[in-house]
Amino acid sequence: MQRYRGPDDPSRLEPDPPGPVYEPDVLIVGDASVETVVQELAKIGIKATVDHKAPPLGPFKLLHLTEEGDTQVEDLVEAAMKDLIKPQEAERRRSLDDDPLIVQPNYIHGAPQMRGGVYAVPDPVTMPDLDIVPSPIGADVKVLVIDTEYNASPKIPAPGPVFPPPEDPPSSGNLAPAAGHCTFVIGQILRVAPGAEIMAPRVALNGSGIGTDTQLLTQLHQIMITGDVPHLLNLSLGYYTLFDDPPAAVSIALETLQNEGTVIVAAAGNEDDDRPWYPAADVDRTVSVGAVVRVNNAWARAAYSNYGDWVDFVARGLNEGPYLEWTQQPQPYGGWARWGGTSFSTPLVVGQLAALMSGLAISATDAVTTLQSLSAAAPSPDFPNAKVVSPTLLWGQSD
Repeated sequence: MQRYRGPDDPSRLEPDPPGPVYEPDVLIVGDASVETVVQELAKIGIKATVDHKAPPLGPFKLLHLTEEGDTQVEDLVEAAMKDLIKPQEAERRRSLDDDPLIVQPNYIHGAPQMRGGVYAVPDPVTMPDLDIVPSPIGADVKVLVIDTEYNASPKIPAPGPVFPPPEDPPSSGNLAPAAGHCTFVIGQILRVAPGAEIMAPRVALNGSGIGTDTQLLTQLHQIMITGDVPHLLNLSLGYYTLFDDPPAAVSIALETLQNEGTVIVAAAGNEDDDRPWYPAADVDRTVSVGAVVRVNNAWARAAYSNYGDWVDFVARGLNEGPYLEWTQQPQPYGGWARWGGTSFSTPLVVGQLAALMSGLAISATDAVTTLQSLSAAAPSPDFPNAKVVSPTLLWGQSD
């Protein structure tokens, strides 16, 4: 079991495996912190240069790091963070009411299946003879998914004014590991709340299910610029961080969206670990979802699911739903699949929240409180603070 180390524990400077992954020479820095960061890093022989060609990131800048003079550093980002974030000074900074530096690595993250832990390709399943029909369940609730490209599905019309158009899988060659991930996530939401308005998906992950914080921040920032704010945001992605701290820039962006009334629902990860996995473990800003399975007519933690007191809900991890069509060997798909992971527990909770919002005419925040009050306790001790969500699935599920 991993031990969570508090922000003032100096031993956190040596993170336990599994560790975070980040770009080796990039920092994301708050606008007000740029000058201080540049000056402080110069003292230890690291040159930090603002990337003026980086995409808009809201109140943040992208800094590229290089060695100066005779400096030789194996890991520029780790050396920079150790110099900038000094646990022994945390109490002094708080007592002086100084504004803390807003600085973090550009974390590499992704769909939990692809980022790490257990990964299994989806299994082909015969497409059931059913159609999505109009339903008031979830009506007038706007749901946004930030994920991979949306692949065309024979059962789901392209959600929202998608631009560019949905991607079809290649007609030959290899199918990307995360192909259809967004499609499958959206399918799970619609299995529970067919009437929900699925907004045009935003892309922060590539075909392998991998992305960076800059890509996620760009999408979050664009939401605020356009003003088309969702009621619910599904994030079936995540990562570990240096020192187990919440990622500062992403946390600020999520808080801004939260202040507009959005509830952010994030996957807990598939690494069979209780180490905080972000953004799900950002307890003040997200609703986190782990995965469970049925064992002897009772719920139990799925062996791959992350766990801990930071998990809010759990839901079935192995699910069926709309997927892409792929005729190539060795694994053809006919538009329907079975896939497991916290990526797909998360949209079940999102769908249930949408159903409660439309059925009870309540806000997204109130729907979370209501769902907690209506749901049974999750299996302990893995999920001491979580509730089990077992929504009515309006499309069939074979066991």
